[in-house]
Amino acid sequence: MKPLIDRLKKWYETEKHAYDFRAGRNAYRTWITEIFLQQTQIAAGKDKLKTFLKRFPDVVALARGPESDVLAAFRGMGYYSRARNMFKAAVYIAANHAGKMPVSYNDLLKIPGIGHYTAAIIASIHNNEPILANDANHARVLSRFFELPQTTGTPAFRTAAERAAAPFFKADMPAGDVNEALMQWGQTICKKRPRCEICFAAALCAAHKNGNELLFPVKKPR
Repeated sequence: MKPLIDRLKKWYETEKHAYDFRAGRNAYRTWITEIFLQQTQIAAGKDKLKTFLKRFPDVVALARGPESDVLAAFRGMGYYSRARNMFKAAVYIAANHAGKMPVSYNDLLKIPGIGHYTAAIIASIHNNEPILANDANHARVLSRFFELPQTTGTPAFRTAAERAAAPFFKADMPAGDVNEALMQWGQTICKKRPRCEICFAAALCAAHKNGNELLFPVKKPR
């Protein structure tokens, strides 16, 4: 594992600042960013994200709403249920955490509308908790690299992915960097059609060695 971790760390050192939303962020900004960029291309969402954060710079401002303004600021970003849940969560945080965004995984899971993925991202980045967020990018990278036979989206796959990722979190990379490095690897290189020819770790990848890149991750039959 050490050769892989060393390569990932070296690669991410140059790629980490590729996205400007990582500059000057806090737990609130990370949360809002994740909501905006779910199911949305970063290039398409970043301008709307900037405008939203200018209008609602913190939890207290968001909790004040009103909800109609939150929905208006979210217009064009897809499912409005995300914006409604975001507003409800802000109201909850304002009432139960004195308007300060929690950073502990367990506290985050108690907030309406925040699930495992978002809680893991925030807690790993802002509280250094070693928890795999396990989104589609993590799933692609880990399933291909280790040829995980479990079907994605199942408890068995989640357990296998967490076990495979554990050594990364024990290395000298901050937990947030581990989650974001694996995610960015999946976004830019280990895509649905993998770009193995430019991958920094292709020589170490089990699926690449065996010519099985397109067989992973294993998905449920249609």
